[in-house]
Amino acid sequence: MGGVWRKCGVCKKDIGLGRPYQKCSISNCRKSAFCSVDCWAVHD
Repeated sequence: MGGVWRKCGVCKKDIGLGRPYQKCSISNCRKSAFCSVDCWAVHD
């Protein structure tokens, strides 16, 4: 597979296609995808 789906909303690491990620459930969150639970926990 390979490739980048998007960047983490906090640390800006690449989130690869098909890789697990965390998602914010607030509909107007501009940083909606996170590479780890740690990054998800610290987002605004």
